Amino acid sequence: MQQFGPDQVWEDKENLFIRTTRFQEDWPVREFRRVMLRFNGKAYYPADASQRGRQVVYRFEPFDPTIELPGVTIDYDADYVKIREGNRKRPAQVALAAIAAILILGVGSWIMFKGRTPDSTSMTFGSSALVDAHGNQFELSELSGDFVWLDFSAPWCPPCRAQAPHMKKLEHAPAGASFVTVLVSDATRRSPKAETASEWAKRYGLDPDFVIADTTGAFSQNYRVRSIPLNVLLSPSGKVLYSQPGTHSADQIRSIIAKHR
Repeated sequence: MQQFGPDQVWEDKENLFIRTTRFQEDWPVREFRRVMLRFNGKAYYPADASQRGRQVVYRFEPFDPTIELPGVTIDYDADYVKIREGNRKRPAQVALAAIAAILILGVGSWIMFKGRTPDSTSMTFGSSALVDAHGNQFELSELSGDFVWLDFSAPWCPPCRAQAPHMKKLEHAPAGASFVTVLVSDATRRSPKAETASEWAKRYGLDPDFVIADTTGAFSQNYRVRSIPLNVLLSPSGKVLYSQPGTHSADQIRSIIAKHR
């Protein structure tokens, strides 16, 4: 574990963790979903965060260095310190303006999403621009009566590719559960099409009827997809029972579903 001011940074075999009490001065905190970090010669992208008292622990997963990194990329043990120190010197009025902007956005978001939560059955099974690997419109409502596991993924995402074989194993799971891969973008990070779903299904031997492309992004927004792979379990009535990012094994998925039966 290394200390950077009030931050503690450490790695395990795969992940990078940052424990911090900072919220305003810390760039990876403020820009969490858009920042890639380089640390000890490795590239990491944001995975998830957990609150521990007054501290927040951010987990970053390894990113394939052969893929173009989206957003901003910084070197944690060099650029980060400079940025952090620079933020400390900003005038108070800039901070006040930022707070005002956050309040405005917060109110706007509340108005936009009032009455629209992940537990809303009407939203969960509402129609959207979903197409399967055959190019046919996909209606999630047709699966009502079953538990539904949604795997939000993308071809450019290494952890998503790691989860695909586990989704294949689950195709022969006991009746009463359906497993759907939802592609949120293609290999170029643009909106996916039926061809995107078809290529994914062929690559991993998945049932093409259950590999779908969210062509407009509206469906993914309903489930607040911010990090992929995102795993969502829906009850037979469409209620969100579980929603967590990160690669899940077939055994983990079976266990999670069993707990909610």
